[in-house]
Amino acid sequence: MLLNLSELDRGPVWMEQTVDVPAFAWEGGQQVRCGPVCLSGSMRRTRRGIAFAGRISTSVPLACTRCVGEFEQALEAKFHLILLPHAQPAQIRELEQADDECDAADLYPLEGEEVDLVALVREQIDLALPVRALCREDCRGLCPQCGADLNHEACRCAADGQEAASRLGEIREFRELIEQRKQSESTKGR
Repeated sequence: MLLNLSELDRGPVWMEQTVDVPAFAWEGGQQVRCGPVCLSGSMRRTRRGIAFAGRISTSVPLACTRCVGEFEQALEAKFHLILLPHAQPAQIRELEQADDECDAADLYPLEGEEVDLVALVREQIDLALPVRALCREDCRGLCPQCGADLNHEACRCAADGQEAASRLGEIREFRELIEQRKQSESTKGR
């Protein structure tokens, strides 16, 4: 979906569109398939380029990093970009050095007078995705021994752990008994 920037010659432009973003690879090769993305924002020409203040909202199915269960993550993000039509590397470096408010991530070079809204929105989704996707804040994850989902079931090895602790207790008692006998034999031998 291309937007021709020549429309800005008549003045600022307000937009509200639905953008379909194809699936893309995310961290660790996970495929991100988001629903329709609501894009809204305004564009206006400035001395530096085209200021684009916008907002995206969508939902994305993700896998929880703790329990590996799939869940819907609502995403909403605001962004401020400087679109640079016909941008040259020297122009980008000059803007980065001249303006402390202008971060390199805020600069969006374009090859011509059109902006690919799908690519722009995809990049904003990628930036808005959580570093650590959790199905809920108190997700208990998987048991590292038996793999049980601790959110939905008790750990199958917990009973084994209690049994093992019981056996260790018996061994500890037996060891103490041996130590006591050794001490009593050593005191008898004196």
